[in-house]
Amino acid sequence: MSIKSVAAKLFAKKIYKETQAWAKNPVATQNKVLQKLIKEAKGTQFGIDHHFNTIKSSSDFSRSALTNLTVILSPNRNCFLETLPIKAYFLSS
Repeated sequence: MSIKSVAAKLFAKKIYKETQAWAKNPVATQNKVLQKLIKEAKGTQFGIDHHFNTIKSSSDFSRSALTNLTVILSPNRNCFLETLPIKAYFLSS
């Protein structure tokens, strides 16, 4: 077996284990991703405007100012026209 084959198998095994770890815990994984996104965006103007610094959990997120999402674009696709309530966010099937 060549060095490339051994390295590829070891890499594939590592990726498989990582995938299984998050697949077995989807809610924890989603919360981790949410926290990462909030942390990265908290210093942006959007994060400041929507008080990302106060969001510590998915419950905080659902109660925050982000319960509305701008969804309808203007005909020229450069600006948003209407804000509609979010029905659900990051749910697993």
